Amino acid sequence: MDEYTPLDLKAFYNAGLALLAEQGAAPIGPQQFRGLPFLVGADPQYCFIAFGDRWQNVPLSIPIAQRTQSVIVAHRLLASGITDGGPVGEHIADYIFTYQNGNEEHESIRDRFEIAEIPTAWGQLPFRAVPDQSDSLPARDIGRFDESGERQAEAIQAESSGYYLWAWQNPHPEQPLASLTIKPAGPCFLIAGVTLGHSDEYPFVRSSARPCKITVTDPVVNAIQIRRGGRQKGDFLV
Repeated sequence: MDEYTPLDLKAFYNAGLALLAEQGAAPIGPQQFRGLPFLVGADPQYCFIAFGDRWQNVPLSIPIAQRTQSVIVAHRLLASGITDGGPVGEHIADYIFTYQNGNEEHESIRDRFEIAEIPTAWGQLPFRAVPDQSDSLPARDIGRFDESGERQAEAIQAESSGYYLWAWQNPHPEQPLASLTIKPAGPCFLIAGVTLGHSDEYPFVRSSARPCKITVTDPVVNAIQIRRGGRQKGDFLV
């Protein structure tokens, strides 16, 4: 089994790119977000599951029927009250994870925490979700003069190309999941993709790569390395 497998949500699509209106476009079809696979609908007319308003207003259950370490949801809020002075943390929906033994785990989805509007105002990134794109590094020695200050910052904070990714880590991975139920609370939002994680890890990298030194004690391996003009006896950097 692959470490991450996207679910096919085609049976539940009820809206397309027209739903975004002045909020702009979003990537559709099979995607890689932060190195994770997502299966977004490819038909511009039907590629999202929309909730609120005239869309889905009752709970919707998506079958899972397998063990999983995590569930990653690519979603997007369509109207936020924060930009008009509304409160942070408005209740958007509940995501209910039901196990095959009948037990449930409930997660509240809140504006500015697990989900946010796109485009997102400066300084308003959600606390518990990440953009669908990774942070990047600017060119260090070339570029426009008026962007020199940005290059000195040495990192470019990612912006979302269409969705925010929220990851739920399963507290009982030994128990098979039956379904994910989305219970809308009123505000309009959409789900573009759901991916299951089968690796015992947090899906989003939080730290940079670190050099690692391995000391090999096998005399045969050491002798081969020395004959080839390799590193000092027993030491390898990776």
